[in-house]
Amino acid sequence: MLGGGLLIVSGIALMFPFFGWLDIQAMQWILIVHAALGLIMIAVIIGHIYIGTVGMEGAFDAMWSGKVDYNWMKEHHSLYLEEIEGRRHEARPDEARRGRREPHPVPGE
Repeated sequence: MLGGGLLIVSGIALMFPFFGWLDIQAMQWILIVHAALGLIMIAVIIGHIYIGTVGMEGAFDAMWSGKVDYNWMKEHHSLYLEEIEGRRHEARPDEARRGRREPHPVPGE
């Protein structure tokens, strides 16, 4: 968000050259900052896409089916998992008393 905000501010400054306090040297610095921020943001976006698809095992399956592995959910979304397990046990009080828990559905099983 910070990078996007700085890109917007520097872009507006470039849209209105020499407005107010900006001289030629300030415009050159703003242009360099704007270009560097643009390249950094492109690298971050490409890295984010890579990690979210190829870089994480099972990412495509999770996006396609909407289901994730129990261990992944426990690690990344433990509060949501506790909420789901709580609802499951409220719906079946006989299993909750015996302490049995069903695992979250795993894609492909």
